[in-house]
Amino acid sequence: MKNRSVLSLKNVRGFYTNVKKSGVIETIQLGGYFLKRRAIRRSCFDWIPHKYMHKITGLISHMPHKSDSNVLEYHYISPDKINLRTKEKFRIGEVFSEEIETEPFESSDKYKMFYEVFVENKSWFETERVTYYQEAIADPEHRYTGDINEKIKEWDHLYHSIKNEGYKTQIELKKEGNIDSQCWSGEHLHWCFNEVQTVIGPNGAFVWKGGGNHRLAIAKILDLDRIPVIIKARHVDWEEKQRT
Repeated sequence: MKNRSVLSLKNVRGFYTNVKKSGVIETIQLGGYFLKRRAIRRSCFDWIPHKYMHKITGLISHMPHKSDSNVLEYHYISPDKINLRTKEKFRIGEVFSEEIETEPFESSDKYKMFYEVFVENKSWFETERVTYYQEAIADPEHRYTGDINEKIKEWDHLYHSIKNEGYKTQIELKKEGNIDSQCWSGEHLHWCFNEVQTVIGPNGAFVWKGGGNHRLAIAKILDLDRIPVIIKARHVDWEEKQRT
């Protein structure tokens, strides 16, 4: 197993290269070994009020084409409007012109897992996703760690929390002092980014990009009327339509 506690010269060079290419905020958010752990991220950024994060993001993002829109503004839409997902990478606030490769959101193994358990009444251990986690956790070279039973408890709690208490934004959860319940994994730079993240295509179609994968799957299964999403990146054609 790799020792990730030691920062090699290669890591430092990679970090510097990514900063020049993508900007500080995206480099920190997407990777490296520098701020990967949840505790470090929280101690560095959690104290910053939500209302300032949009301005901070704009100041330290280096992009030739950047949207003037507030990337943290909530857009309340039906979960049924998000039918596609993409694995392509986008920087926060990016305005892009290329076509993006997509696939049906409901082809996701995470969506299938929730559907099989809560619609088809299968056991968690009958799903492909849980089988995958079991194999990954057993592999000492794999990045997944922990107890699969604890993960199942988290997923089960997440589903019933949304079903019984309603879908809540990160701001609402933060005010309740319950930021983990629907739930911040620490994978984002700041807790306010842990909403369902989308990109907007040229015709205004919402495409899931990251964040809230489990929550979006649950919202679809529960047939919720609407959920809050944030728009991470926008196609140039759609962006120009909004300006006219």
